[in-house]
Amino acid sequence: MSFWHETHPMQWKLKQVEKALPFFGISDNDDFTDSTNEDLTEAANLLCLVHDYYNNGSLAANIEARYSRYMEESKYGAQFCKSWFDDVMYWYENDRMPSDEDQEYYCTHWVESMLESLDFEYDESKNPANKNKTKKRKRKPYKCSKCGELKKGHNCEKKLKI
Repeated sequence: MSFWHETHPMQWKLKQVEKALPFFGISDNDDFTDSTNEDLTEAANLLCLVHDYYNNGSLAANIEARYSRYMEESKYGAQFCKSWFDDVMYWYENDRMPSDEDQEYYCTHWVESMLESLDFEYDESKNPANKNKTKKRKRKPYKCSKCGELKKGHNCEKKLKI
């Protein structure tokens, strides 16, 4: 399962969050509360960090710029991503970057954790798990065409006499 191959069960959430994210700067989307906008600003910075890994092969590809931007844009928010940015900065500064597999794990774990904690109203109709829960139509029982009573076990009294 991967967010990047669109096979992760939370992919429907990620797609909705990505559409609400600010392209640059702090989010002030009128559709959301201030706290949700702060969370979306953090999410935008985290996803930029993660996308850098997939574009450049390392979480530390643009870490100094990403860390600076994150600290500036998220200074008034809860900073739920701060420890993740601090980890990457530590690895980068001390030349201790994890293996590619570990970086993939961290990226997926961070995005999953961010989606779980985000104060965002998701459109549940976009959840693929809900698509299998369609209601089956119930059939109405057949009725006699002559008298209108249920047909099952029915002998119609109004038979045509010849």
